[in-house]
Amino acid sequence: DLELLRTRQMVLESVGYQVSSVTSPGIGESDEIQRIDLALICHTVEDARATRIACSLRNMHPPMSILRLIKVYWGQESTFDETLALSADPKNLLNRIHQMLTAKRASWR
Repeated sequence: DLELLRTRQMVLESVGYQVSSVTSPGIGESDEIQRIDLALICHTVEDARATRIACSLRNMHPPMSILRLIKVYWGQESTFDETLALSADPKNLLNRIHQMLTAKRASWR
């Protein structure tokens, strides 16, 4: 869903994040993968495909955090660092991303 992708990108950029949007066929085709701190896999990506994408990202860049957005929370999946149920308030997404990146940076020290 390109419209949703663009909307999330604008929200993230509005609070200072640098965003690279990639459709799954393009994953791994860029050297930028090594500079990505967090991957966000949207709820519109089918579950099995999301798992394959997450595993591929882990193989290419193990330090990357992976956040999976879902419609209904059924519990944490081990493939992803975090799972977040969709909310009408984008602040929930921004807060979770901030928490994940802050924790990741603290672990590097």
